[in-house]
Parts: sequence; C-alpha cells; structure tokens
Amino acid sequence: MSELVLPDWPAPPEVRAVMTTRNTEEADVRALLPAEPAWLRQVHGTRVVHLDQIVSSPEADAAVTGRRNRVCAIRVADHAGSSYR
Repeated sequence: MSELVLPDWPAPPEVRAVMTTRNTEEADVRALLPAEPAWLRQVHGTRVVHLDQIVSSPEADAAVTGRRNRVCAIRVADHAGSSYR
C-alpha cells in the first residue's frame, strides 16, 4: 500500500511537493515526477545549493532551483511515535 502526504500550503501553483511514508512504493513516486530527482545529501548546516549549477548529488542543508520540472529530493527519517493524519 502506498501512502503520500501532500502539503496544504500557500505555494505558487507551479511549486509542488510530496512526502512519502515508509509504506510508499518507489515506483509509485517516480510515476508522479516529471524527471529523475536530484538527490541532496542533507547535512545540518547553513549551505544552500542551487541545483541548476550542480551536476552530482551535493551535500548541503537545502537546495533551490529555478528550472521547470527540476525535482529536488532529500531523504529524512521519521521519529518513533510520529503519525500522519
């Protein structure tokens, strides 16, 4: 069973986001994306990378892009006892 968490936020219509849960199948997520994700190796810090100028998976705390259909992605761990409703 796949589960997706869609944010309820006031972002511009061309900005989209999705968060998966541990029950989400990778193939289900890939089918929703317009391109292969640019994976960020997220670290705690202050570095923000501009993905339009980076080729490989950078190490930073945040990433931005100005390119249409560029998929920014990070992996995060949930905390025990967290739930999504």
